Amino acid sequence: MLRPLLSSPLPHFPRSISSLPPSSYTLTFSRSQGSGGQNVNKLNTRVTLKLDLSGLPYASRIKEEEKGRVSKDDFLQLTSQVHRTQYANKKDVLEKLQGILDRAREPVKVRKERGDVITQEGKGRRRKEKSIRKGRKENRRFNNKDYD
Repeated sequence: MLRPLLSSPLPHFPRSISSLPPSSYTLTFSRSQGSGGQNVNKLNTRVTLKLDLSGLPYASRIKEEEKGRVSKDDFLQLTSQVHRTQYANKKDVLEKLQGILDRAREPVKVRKERGDVITQEGKGRRRKEKSIRKGRKENRRFNNKDYD
C-alpha cells in the first residue's frame, strides 16, 4: 500500500523534510522481521521510504554518498524496522532521510594538493635510513665463517 507522506509533518520532524514536494516520495508499510511476538505477525510496522531523486538539486551528491541505497531509476530507498510501532519506525526513517539530506547539503571539503617537491634534507634522511636498514639485513645473512 503506497501512501504519500502528509504534507504537514509531525511537529518534531525537521523542516527541511517538509520542504520536499509530497509527490517526490512515498511511504510503504509492511510486516517487520525479527522479535516482537504476535505483534510482528499482526501489524505492518516496517516503513519503507522511496524518494525520487530526479528533481532534487543535490541528487548527484546523494547518489555518490548512498550508492547501495539508490536504484537504477534514481530512487533512494530507506527502511526501518527497528521499533515495535509504525510511528517510531516512521520517525526513524525520516530521521535517516534528514541525515542524508544534511550531509548532501554540506560543502565538499577540498583537499590541498601536496607538492611533490622533495627537499635535499629529506633525500639525505631517506638515504641514511636505507643504509641503516641495509646494514641490519646484511647482518642477518648466513655466514660460513662461523662454522669453520
